[in-house]
Amino acid sequence: MAQPADNGTVISPELMNSYGMEIGASEYQQHPAPQLRPDDGASAPQVLNQTHEKPIEYVPYPHQAPEVVPEPGTSKRKATLLGLSKPIFWVIVGLVVLVVFGVALGAGLGVGLSNSNRSRNGEFPPTSASTFTFEGTATWDIGEASSTSVPPELVTSLASFRGTTTPTPTSEDITATGSAPVTKGTIGLAANSCTFSTPKTFYIENTGFTEYCFTDWPNKGEAFDGKGNVTDLTRTTVYTFEACMAACLDYNDSLDDGGTRCMAVTYNSNLTSVIAVGQQGGNCFLKDKRGVNRQGSAESACAALVD
Repeated sequence: MAQPADNGTVISPELMNSYGMEIGASEYQQHPAPQLRPDDGASAPQVLNQTHEKPIEYVPYPHQAPEVVPEPGTSKRKATLLGLSKPIFWVIVGLVVLVVFGVALGAGLGVGLSNSNRSRNGEFPPTSASTFTFEGTATWDIGEASSTSVPPELVTSLASFRGTTTPTPTSEDITATGSAPVTKGTIGLAANSCTFSTPKTFYIENTGFTEYCFTDWPNKGEAFDGKGNVTDLTRTTVYTFEACMAACLDYNDSLDDGGTRCMAVTYNSNLTSVIAVGQQGGNCFLKDKRGVNRQGSAESACAALVD
């Protein structure tokens, strides 16, 4: 028999004896979902700008610029001069300037000391226009092929000259430093009267020499007559071109019969270049014959005996 429930609902015996309670219909009814009712003439909803919101601000984060690390082998090259860094380049330039200045100063002092002790060796004092007296001293160096010695009395002999030109030192003989021609030693510039472009004849007593300025007849050079080569007989140190020609005559006077005579000379007034630096043993070269003219320096001159 069915029994009524507390709310008045009658529950059958079958349900009472079944597992679990049977839930009856609730007295509350579910409400249907609300429905939208169209609004005649109403416009679609509008979206208003949100003006009350603060815009987002971006604040830069303080930081240093990224460090650029050079790749290996691409390091920055330093500025160079002639392949050297600037400090090293200027140090070298300074040293070179000091060395040049020191050499110039030493040469100037040497020339000054030489001039303070001037002697009359190889020097021609001014006399008349074409007549003068020569007083010269020559130091001989006999070549390897001969052992003959020249008597000192012949070397220091006095001779009277008669020439077409006066071998008194001129302005051309003055060195770049303003010093007079040197008359002793092996450094500096000696006098050189051969400054003309065409050959001239110069006489020592009755013997003539044809002078060729700015010319050189080197040892072993071609002979002017085409017969063999020029040979240096000996060399000596003198301080004028005229003294070199006189030395040639003195050499011939000292020869034994059958000896090779001096027929030409080459003179160079640059003692420093020829003796001090060139180590040639003298600046006056006595030769067995005239050579073929070769261009020489401003300090070089040659002369050949007139036939």
